[in-house]
Amino acid sequence: MLSSDENEMGSSFDSAMKTPVKILRETPLKYQTSDHINNLQEEKENFLKFGNVPRFQFAGAVDWLGTNKKNSEIRFDFYQEARYILERVRDVYGSGDTFFDAAFGEKISLSQASQTVLQYLKSHGLDGSLRVYWTSDLNCSGKMLWQGPNVRYNRPEARKFSLWLKKSSENVYLREHGIKSLMDHEIGTHFLRATNDGLQPWYSNRNKFNLRSPRSYTGRVNEEGLAAINTIYQAQVKMLFLPALLYYTACMSTEMSFKELFEHLAMYIYDPEQRWKQVVRAKRCLSNCSDTGGCGYDQCYFEGAVTILRQVNDIDFKLMYAGKICCDELQRIKRIARQGCLKLPHFLKDIVAYKKTLNEIALTNGLIQKINRPLSSRNSSRPKARKKKSLVSPQDRVQSRIFSCPKSRSQSGPLLTNLPTRMLPRRSNIYRRLCTSVASFAPLSS
Repeated sequence: MLSSDENEMGSSFDSAMKTPVKILRETPLKYQTSDHINNLQEEKENFLKFGNVPRFQFAGAVDWLGTNKKNSEIRFDFYQEARYILERVRDVYGSGDTFFDAAFGEKISLSQASQTVLQYLKSHGLDGSLRVYWTSDLNCSGKMLWQGPNVRYNRPEARKFSLWLKKSSENVYLREHGIKSLMDHEIGTHFLRATNDGLQPWYSNRNKFNLRSPRSYTGRVNEEGLAAINTIYQAQVKMLFLPALLYYTACMSTEMSFKELFEHLAMYIYDPEQRWKQVVRAKRCLSNCSDTGGCGYDQCYFEGAVTILRQVNDIDFKLMYAGKICCDELQRIKRIARQGCLKLPHFLKDIVAYKKTLNEIALTNGLIQKINRPLSSRNSSRPKARKKKSLVSPQDRVQSRIFSCPKSRSQSGPLLTNLPTRMLPRRSNIYRRLCTSVASFAPLSS
């Protein structure tokens, strides 16, 4: 169902743009995934106003503990790293709310945000490649979907992509710089990698090339980790606050109920809507959200970001954009990937600057340590400047001056009495000068 704001937005757009932008009140049924929460808005109001613990109703049957068990397991491998980032943001900015203002700028309207989205698509030559929808019933800031024939039919050109964005105040990226960061996540990462994947020989049969499924645990870690890194590439403050908060919230859900976790997150972020969003993503898998426990499905963002940032210098990022590929599969597809037709995001045009920024992100978030070399090693590592070797020694120069001057003047210097006697080769310059000097002072024959 269309919103009344659509006509107002449409008047401000460039009529030459081919990408349609629509504002909807809710997500249509054909675009709802199985984990879509149908009663999200109602449960949110009941909890924030009356404190009632939510009971979610999903659009489809979601087997959180069956086929998705590995993706849903809560992991603690990077708990300390996540906690460090949250504490540092709190120490520097006071809370996550202030951090959002510093990192993503001031809030903007849907019209301004949509104009930025269209300009992003146009700058990458993607105008008309997908549809853009704004809706309020998403439990995330944005997501990329595609519909079309099953991959086994090998018809990637028949896919139709759509970008879904949350239009409510819960979307922290609905800001001056934040919307660009969100586009680097959804279009610059998910869309371009999916589009390039359709150009590759493994698209319809990944098993033939021994490649993982994009829906596998490792596949999601690499995909969402890279997207999380690209999200803060253009941010004014390059801290992995939101991915770390998702990871930390999932860890703490094992010890707290829905209400307790909601109150606990107030130490890092004040906005109740943001805390609601975080807790829902950690507790949605439970039939009774009052119980302890949760879902680690969204921990892949932070886990993947940490893993990639710790091996930046060993990854061929342009090759990673050949498709939905994991870092440890790059060597396997290096010779078979079609790289001449790839579409790359703006930040990969200068790969040296991109890797430099990623190393700075890793250092800023405490994921790597800066190595300070001692002064002795710095001096020894630098090649010493080689002195230009003269073909004539200083003694040769003195001898040359002696034999080329008159006899009266050559005997006046104090150095003449102590000069060593030495034999000169006939081909040397000094020997030739000596012969010339002697000949010039020889008496004339009568």
